[in-house]
Amino acid sequence: MSPRPPAAQIDFAELADLTYDDLKEMGLTELGVRRKLFRHIQLFREARDVDKEQIVRTKFESMDPSLEIDPTAYLRARHNSVPNV
Repeated sequence: MSPRPPAAQIDFAELADLTYDDLKEMGLTELGVRRKLFRHIQLFREARDVDKEQIVRTKFESMDPSLEIDPTAYLRARHNSVPNV
């Protein structure tokens, strides 16, 4: 696992990628605090993913309708093609 920067140096892109173990390594020793923070990180990820889907859907809707591309299938295929790190 790669070393994480101190919490004050984490931007939003990195925040969404933090794992439960990363929070532990950063010194969040209190279980309740760590769980609450991780849950909020998960909510942030979900909101980010919804925003991405809406952006892609809008772009697809502005394209030629004869292309018949399903934006949800496109996003699912892209998400599944990215390796988990």
